[in-house]
Amino acid sequence: MTVLETLENCRALVIECQQLSRLIESVNLPGARGCASPRIGGVPSGAQSAGDRLDMYESWLLRDQAEAAMLVIRVEDMAGTLPEDQEKAINLYYCEALIDAVIAARMGLARSTITEKRDTATHALQDRFNGRED
Repeated sequence: MTVLETLENCRALVIECQQLSRLIESVNLPGARGCASPRIGGVPSGAQSAGDRLDMYESWLLRDQAEAAMLVIRVEDMAGTLPEDQEKAINLYYCEALIDAVIAARMGLARSTITEKRDTATHALQDRFNGRED
């Protein structure tokens, strides 16, 4: 996997995990999940499918979080070889999936400056790490 593929896959997985977390929060289950009180007549219509969906989303989230964690570690290791401001721009964009405007506000810089720093850092990482077996 190239440096750029690693960076883009990391960001995509972090975004996917964020979306799955929001989806899980939006699933409405009748009654409290894990409720100990039995219902007469079994599970109400639709409750089983909502519970099954929730279980499926949670398993997807766990799988994606594990994969994202491995990519985040790889990106952070690579970014650690950069000057501090470039490292921070790379980590915030690819590992936390923030947009340039938010990164700029956090770092007290213009959005265009953040974009330039990230582009410069990405090229430096490509020059340094592409061609190396990971």
